[in-house]
Amino acid sequence: MTDVSGSMGCWWNSVVAGWQCHINNILAGRTKIYVFSSTVVLKRCGTDLRKDDYESGGTDLTSALRTVRQEVNNCTEKYVNVFIVTDGEHNSGGSEPDVEIKLMCVPPGKTVNIHLLGVGYRFPVNYSIDIRSLMHNGSASIPSLYWAKNQEDMMDQFSAIRDELSAGIVSLTLNHKGYILPGSDSTETIHLGEWLYFTEAPDKMPELTLRVDQEEPQPLPIQTQMITLPLLLEQVYRQWNAVFLQRHRKKLSVPMETFDLMDSLCMYLVEEMKSLISDEDTIKARLAKKHLKTYETSYATLKNQSKTVIGIEGKFLNEIELAEGILKTTVTNRKYDLKTLKMRGHSSDDFLGDVEKFRNIYNQIKEDIKSLDIPTPDECCRITMTSTLLDLQNPDFLEVLNENKFDLLKVFTMTGIPVYAPVRDSSQINPWTINIKHILVTPYTILSQRAIEEFVENFGDVGFEDKDIFVEKNKEDTRFNVIVPTIPTEAAAVLKRLVRTNLYSLMATFCILKNPHIIDVNAHIAALGCTWVKSISDHPLNNRPGYIKDRLKSLDATAKLYMDRNAITQYLNVLVCEPKQALMTESINTYNDRTMKCESLIKPMFFIHLEAEKFSKKQAENLPNLLLAEFIGRCLSNVRNKEHATPFTDFFAVELRYPEKKKAWLEKFHKNVVEDFKKSSSNLLETYFTLEDLRAAIKKHVSSDLNTLANSLTEQITIALCLNKVGHLKNLASCGNVRLSDFKAWAMEMQVEESTIAAAYDERQLFVHVCEGLKYPSSRERLEREPETYEECFKFVKKQVTQETVHCLKSTLLKEVEKYAEDEWRGLYTEAHKPLVMPISPHQVIEAAQARSVQVTEESFLQVYRYDKKLKLVSHDLSDQSVEAVVKEVATCSQAGRQKRRKPSSIEPSSLDPSV
Repeated sequence: MTDVSGSMGCWWNSVVAGWQCHINNILAGRTKIYVFSSTVVLKRCGTDLRKDDYESGGTDLTSALRTVRQEVNNCTEKYVNVFIVTDGEHNSGGSEPDVEIKLMCVPPGKTVNIHLLGVGYRFPVNYSIDIRSLMHNGSASIPSLYWAKNQEDMMDQFSAIRDELSAGIVSLTLNHKGYILPGSDSTETIHLGEWLYFTEAPDKMPELTLRVDQEEPQPLPIQTQMITLPLLLEQVYRQWNAVFLQRHRKKLSVPMETFDLMDSLCMYLVEEMKSLISDEDTIKARLAKKHLKTYETSYATLKNQSKTVIGIEGKFLNEIELAEGILKTTVTNRKYDLKTLKMRGHSSDDFLGDVEKFRNIYNQIKEDIKSLDIPTPDECCRITMTSTLLDLQNPDFLEVLNENKFDLLKVFTMTGIPVYAPVRDSSQINPWTINIKHILVTPYTILSQRAIEEFVENFGDVGFEDKDIFVEKNKEDTRFNVIVPTIPTEAAAVLKRLVRTNLYSLMATFCILKNPHIIDVNAHIAALGCTWVKSISDHPLNNRPGYIKDRLKSLDATAKLYMDRNAITQYLNVLVCEPKQALMTESINTYNDRTMKCESLIKPMFFIHLEAEKFSKKQAENLPNLLLAEFIGRCLSNVRNKEHATPFTDFFAVELRYPEKKKAWLEKFHKNVVEDFKKSSSNLLETYFTLEDLRAAIKKHVSSDLNTLANSLTEQITIALCLNKVGHLKNLASCGNVRLSDFKAWAMEMQVEESTIAAAYDERQLFVHVCEGLKYPSSRERLEREPETYEECFKFVKKQVTQETVHCLKSTLLKEVEKYAEDEWRGLYTEAHKPLVMPISPHQVIEAAQARSVQVTEESFLQVYRYDKKLKLVSHDLSDQSVEAVVKEVATCSQAGRQKRRKPSSIEPSSLDPSV
C-alpha cells in the first residue's frame, strides 16, 4: 500500500528503485500492489512497482488503512507481509484514520508482519506506531518503523526490510515456554530472528524440541555460551524495547521491572569486560576501553530513551522527535548506522576502500616499520606517551583498521605539534590560511589527537566553536585544538607510502580542520607550512632553542614526503622559472591546460625553503623583493573599494591621518574661502531670490577656489610613507597568517645576504610597493608589468594625495560656506518679511473680533466664513453658495489679475470638474 499523493512526486523514483532492487525478487506467494492518493487503486496482482503507478492528488489514509485491514482479514493465506509507504498526514476523504486504526487486529490463526516506511519529515508517526502495534504479531525483531529521511536513505531502508524478509515468516513451536519480553506472557511460539528469554539456568533447561506447523517435533541442540555485551545491546534489548512499545500502544501492562533485569545483565557484563582489560596502553587495551565506554554510553542512552518513549505521553515536542526516539531504542545500529556527510567526493564506501588500501600497504612494509628504532619519550605524546610510529609497530595494529571511521579517528594515535588555531569557514576551504595564534612550548612540544579525545571523554570541558582544551587550566599558552601531524626524520622514508594514502589524509584533515567528513589533500602540507612560518617568526635564527630546531627538522622531513606530488612539482617548476606567474593568486599562463594558484604566500615561502637548492643565487636575491611586493599588494587590494576611502592620504600624508590633525589643517583653508564669498556678495537676499540659487553659487565659488588652491596644497602637504601602518598590514584570506616582519625572518632562514634584505626593506622600496599595491589592485596587474621607479611613484602619490585632500576639502568647504551663507540669508529673509500679514486660525480671528466688541461665536463665524486647514486661510466670498456657483465664479477669473497684474481670460467651468 504505497502513497502516490502529490507530495510523493519527488520521492517516487527512489521508492520504485528501492522496491524493485530489494523486495520485488524475494517475495513468495500471492502479492497485491495498491496505491493511494485521493482514492485507493489496485494496480496489479504481482510484485512489480512501476514509475507510471504514480498518480498525484490528496492523501486518503483512512481508505488505505481500511483496504489493508480488509485484505488481511479476508485473505486465505496463513502468513501475511504488509508494506505501507507514506510521507504525509491524512487530508482527503471523510472520517479520520483513527476510526480504522481502532478496528485493526490480527485475525485468529494468522501471522502478520507489518513493515511501515515513513518518508521525509511529515509522515504520521503516531498512526504508524499504532498500526504496527495493533496488527503485527510476527517477529519481534522487526523494527517498529522504518524511516527514509532523504533520498539517499530510501535504498538503505528497503535493504533493511529485505534483511528481515530473508529470515522468513514461519512460526515455530517449542516444547518449553519462554518470553519474547521478560515479565510479559510466556509463549511457545517463536519466529526466525527472534530472541527468547528463559528464566531457568542452562543446566536446568529440558531438552528442547522444535515443531514447524503440524510436522513432527525435531530435537533442537543447544550450545551454552556467554552472551556478549554488543549482542545484548544491539539485538536483545532493542527487541525488548520494540515489544515494550507495542504493549504500551495496545494498552497492555508494561513490565517496568524488566529494566532492573536489563541493568543487572548489562552491569555484570561491563564488569566482566573491565576485568579482562590490561592496564597497559596497548592498542588492544585501548580498543577494549574505547568499546567499553561506547557500550556504557549506548546503554545509558538506550535506557533513558526507552523509558521516555513508553512511559511519558506528550514528552516529545513533535512526531518527528518521537520517531528519533523510537529508532534509537528499537533499531539495531548494525542496520541503521547513519551515513556520513558526503563532501568532496568521499563517501562511506570510499572509506572502506581507503582502509583496505592502507592495510595492503601496511602489510607490505610491516617488517620495515618494526625494524625502525622504537620512539623515545621525547618523540611521544606528552600525555598518552604513545606515538604514530609506536602504534604502527604494535603487533595488534591491524585491529584498529576494523573500527568504524569515528572510532578509528579517536583511537589511532596521530602525534604532532599542538597549536591553537580558531576554526574558520575560510580555512575549511583554503587550509593555507590557517590562523595559528600560538604553538605550545616545552614540555608540551608533542601531543596527539587522542589526548584531545580522551580529555573530552573524561572531562567534557571543550571549547564550543574551536574544540579547544587547556593542558593546564586557564593557562592560555597551554591552550590548543589542532595537531599538526609530524613523522620522525628517520622514519619518514619508510612511512611515505602510508602518509600518501587517503586514510592518512583523512586522519590528518581531522586533526587539522576538525572535520571528520572530508579529505583535503592539501590540509597537511598547508598546516606544516603555516606552522613552519610561525616557528621561524617567533624564534629567529640567531636565538633559537633546541626544541624549536627539532620541531623544524620534523616539519621539513614530513613536508618533503609530499614534494613529488604532481600538483606540487608543477607549481614548483613555475616558481623556479616564472616566479611572477607562481605568485599570482591565479596565473595568466596555463601549464598542462591548467593555471597555477597561489592560495597564500605561505605556500611559495615554504616550498622555496624546502627546495632551496633549485634556486640560483640571483633568483634568491630577487625573491624577497617579489614576495614583499605581492604581500603588500594583496593586503591593499580592497582598500580603495571602501566608501570615502583616502588610501594614499592614509599611507603617505602622516599629518592628515588623524581626524583632529586633519580638521586643524583644513580649517586654515576654509576660513579664507568663507571670507572671499562674503566679499563677493554684499547682500545675499538681494542677490539670491531662493536658497537653491544661493547653494548653486556657493558650489561654483568653492570649486573655483579649489582649482586655485590645488597647486598650493601640493606644495604644502608633506609626503612620507607611514612605516608603522605598513608594518601592521595583514590579509589572512589571501596572504595567510604573515606580517611584513615575517618576510625578514624567512629571508634570514634562506640565508639571503643582509644587504639584499636591507634593500628589500628600504623605505624607498617599500614606498614603491605600497604605491603599486594601491594603484594596481590585482596580482596580475602588479606582476605582469615592470616595477616603477621611486620618482614616478612619488609624483603619482603626491597627485593622488592632493586629489583626495581637495575632494575632502571641497566637502568641508561646502558645508562651512553653506552654513554661514544660509544662516545669513535666512536672517535677512525673516527681517524683510516681518510686516507681512500671516495666516491665522478661526479661533484667533474670533478672539480678535470679540476684543473689538464684535458679536461673533465659533458657530456663527463658520456660517459665514470657510476655513482651509491645509492652507490655514479664511475665505468669505461665496461662502454661502453651492459648489456649482463657486466653480462658475472661479471660471470667470474675476478674482485674478489684481494689483495691476494682467487679468487672464475666462475658462469653461467644465474644465474644473474633477470627474471630467
